[in-house]
Amino acid sequence: MHDFSLKERRRHSLQLVSPGLPLSVRSFSCEPNMDIPERVLQYRFHLAAAIAASLVLSLLLYASPGLITIVAYFWPLFASTAVFLMLIIVFGGVPQLATDYHGEKTGEGLLDYVAGQPETVGQSPKYD
Repeated sequence: MHDFSLKERRRHSLQLVSPGLPLSVRSFSCEPNMDIPERVLQYRFHLAAAIAASLVLSLLLYASPGLITIVAYFWPLFASTAVFLMLIIVFGGVPQLATDYHGEKTGEGLLDYVAGQPETVGQSPKYD
């Protein structure tokens, strides 16, 4: 059996996986002879941030109350909101999403007011 070096074995395995690509493309912009500890040191800040974020998230999930507890605490608020919305729908009806409301497009009067344009185009303000 042949005794290949680590570099030769990596090159051979990369050629088997993707024989049509040059070695520089197949190495995924990392040097093929970088060891795992060197890559860990290269991405040490990323790993530290990921570990810190996962620790904070796990502590928050451990300390937070469960969903059932939150629903049990706020069920009167949820129930009263649902009843209020049902009363609005029953007695007030759901407004139709029409494009015309009393002859003008929805919100056009408000936009004219905000833009500072008079409501009637033909009249100009009179100054005494």
